[in-house]
Amino acid sequence: MRTLLAALFIMTSISAQSQIPQFPEGNWQGTLDTGMGKIRLVFHITRSPDGKLTGAMDSPDQGAFGLAFAEVVATSDAVQMKLAAPVASFSGTSNAERSEISGFWEQGGAKLALALQRATGNGDAAPARPQTPKPPFPYRSEDVTYPSKAADVQLAGTLTLPQTGGPFPAVLLITGSGAQDRDETILGHKPFWVIADYLTRNGIAVLRVDDRGTAKSTGNFAAATTADFVDDAAGSVAWLRTRKEIDGERIGLIGHSEGATVGPMLAVRDGHIAFIVMLAGIAVPGRDVLKAQRAAIAKASGLDDAEVAVNEARVEKFASLATGPTPPTDAEIQAAVDRGLTTLPEAARKGAEPALRGQARMMASPWMRFFYTFDPASVLSKLTIPVLAINGSLDTQVVPSQNLPVIAACLEKAGNRDYEILKLPGLNHLMQTVKTGAPQEYAATEETMAPVVLDSVTTWILRHAGHPAR
Repeated sequence: MRTLLAALFIMTSISAQSQIPQFPEGNWQGTLDTGMGKIRLVFHITRSPDGKLTGAMDSPDQGAFGLAFAEVVATSDAVQMKLAAPVASFSGTSNAERSEISGFWEQGGAKLALALQRATGNGDAAPARPQTPKPPFPYRSEDVTYPSKAADVQLAGTLTLPQTGGPFPAVLLITGSGAQDRDETILGHKPFWVIADYLTRNGIAVLRVDDRGTAKSTGNFAAATTADFVDDAAGSVAWLRTRKEIDGERIGLIGHSEGATVGPMLAVRDGHIAFIVMLAGIAVPGRDVLKAQRAAIAKASGLDDAEVAVNEARVEKFASLATGPTPPTDAEIQAAVDRGLTTLPEAARKGAEPALRGQARMMASPWMRFFYTFDPASVLSKLTIPVLAINGSLDTQVVPSQNLPVIAACLEKAGNRDYEILKLPGLNHLMQTVKTGAPQEYAATEETMAPVVLDSVTTWILRHAGHPAR
């Protein structure tokens, strides 16, 4: 999942004399060939009155719009643009007419050629997202900053509070994998904002937070593991307990995907968390989750058994990068790439190498090395506080048949007598109502989160924390 921002940057600085924007201002478009597919990219660059360049990028084929650049730097004939989430950059040089920029897109260790041409429009329109909250809001909203329990990490987020009354029950929203902003923005959807809006309208305070190193939070996201995110969540809960509007005995956690692993880890460590909601949470080691995920996505996407087998063979070439006793060297990463190339037809190997190198580096990352072997059951089997676990029946990323029975078994082992497990029909990993569960539906589906999920979570929380503890 990537961090996106659903807004378009509109080019306004057109020279009255030449009708040609000053370089590099304006809209640019090109097609990135990853070796496994082609992706259209649209860049929007503007210059503020003080002369500073800013901009954003769209990926229409992925339903991603308005990915804000962290930095845009240009000379008379060259430009460099950097994204913070996802971590990526483009550097290029223009032709004499300033109508084309030739350069390279770099992301995840891959370096791919990319040529941009001036565009006359602003790219494809942003997709409809009718559930995204719109003002006026019948509650208070406050942007906040505070320290993580980890050193040198300052977290930024938004706290929403009911308009009157209190102290209120509260929840901390914990994001899924990948660098996420406080709204868990993905493909134009803002699921955490939708959840926060719904809960706060029903009397529950909500804190949603930018991941470390993302948006307005500091820290190094690329070097972090799930265990590090537990430190960040612990800092968030500690900060909530300082607020007079919050009932410190009624603070719970809602985690989505990886966040549903972070939540139980924090609850076992903290000892004073009131309840946990797991949305699409895992209960088996990451290696098993990913294998089931690949098979489920392949089936939902219509791939045949032969294609699935080839993909599995390629993934296995990278497995040692995540399981070795020490982080792999550059030479070991390249050796894994070379092994992966042997699974492809010779004609496809040259074009696929950059993408495979990116996959290999991801497998070798600190986050993957933790996720691949960590067993969430070791934590879930110690969880005795109230738990609500929800999966969609069409979730192809966290397969419900693989995880929900294990969650139940672990909670029984812990002696937990207050848990509820729901497998909701027709919902995917993002809790959207869909037909197949294939990831391609994330962007194409206008619904951000099924109302049944919002209602189920809210009703359950109010039942467990709706009144002050005696």
